[in-house]
Amino acid sequence: MRRKLRQLNLRIPGLSRPRFLTLTLVLLLAAVVPFVVFGTSSAAMLSFRHLQLSDGTISHAGVKYSFSFNTNTSGPIGSVSFEVCSNYQYENGDPCTIPNGFDASNATLTGQTGITDFNLQTPPTNSRLLVRRPIATAVVPQQLTVEFSNLKNPSDIGSYYVRIQTYASTDGNGPEVDYGVVVFATNDGISISTEVPPYLQFCTGITIDGFNCGTAQGSFISFGELSSRAPRVATSQMLASTNAIYGYSITLAGSTMTAGTNVIPAMSGGISRPGSNQFGLNARANNTPEVGSDADGPGFTSPSNGYQTPNQFKFVNGDIIASSATTDDFRKLTMSYVVNVGSNQPPGRYVATISYICLANF
Repeated sequence: MRRKLRQLNLRIPGLSRPRFLTLTLVLLLAAVVPFVVFGTSSAAMLSFRHLQLSDGTISHAGVKYSFSFNTNTSGPIGSVSFEVCSNYQYENGDPCTIPNGFDASNATLTGQTGITDFNLQTPPTNSRLLVRRPIATAVVPQQLTVEFSNLKNPSDIGSYYVRIQTYASTDGNGPEVDYGVVVFATNDGISISTEVPPYLQFCTGITIDGFNCGTAQGSFISFGELSSRAPRVATSQMLASTNAIYGYSITLAGSTMTAGTNVIPAMSGGISRPGSNQFGLNARANNTPEVGSDADGPGFTSPSNGYQTPNQFKFVNGDIIASSATTDDFRKLTMSYVVNVGSNQPPGRYVATISYICLANF
């Protein structure tokens, strides 16, 4: 150890030589430079940064970008810059790379809170949106929200970064006060399509429980023995619904009651007259004779003219007895039948076959 110390002592006087002095100065400068770089920045990080897009689909236009963040430095704020970039870092001076397809040329400032006297610099510069105040005034740390509309998203799927900077100046120049970055992602969207097929549901029966065609029962009506002293009556029911935009129509098809060549005349409209030869129907609740019910159900279909008046009966082949002019929920109609015969009506077994035809209107 003593020998090494002696060698060290012998080299110490050599510091007075120029070559050692020069080396020492260079080393001192190299030690000072990093201290200067890290000691000059006073900007604070924006906290609670948030960005919400109204639509994240690539190349979608008319998108709303809503920013929210907290400032952390007390002092004047004159402007805030929002710069949309493909690359993240900017602390080291990395220039912003404008995303492909991004377009802020039609942007408008549509909302702001916290500071409410910002105006948008128009037209925006490239991908930078700058909001400016008429006069920079001192503000305390607080939450700000700024909303832009009518932006067009980048045309590529991926992540993008918005560099946010606040300035004391009103033109977005000079040293920044606070800064931060928010990130958003674009995608190609999900296309969802479906089709509701047109439908028409219709059924008839002597009885139908509720509004369920599956409960329709019966297709045969017996009036029993006809009499000239009193009418014979009976009922049947029908149920219909559709999503056709112009609704549906129900048509009466068939003939009056006949027995061979003998006929009970069909009514062209009028009241029941016992002792007369007549056959007719309607779709209402009647008092004379007492038979039938009014239309029922959530739909709006109603009987047509000639079949909608209580105590008035009619039977004309090809008549539309009920219709709807628009889409209609289930509607149940009760058809009331009346038969009268006079003393001169030839005897026989009288039969009528009636069909109800329901067609959607397109």
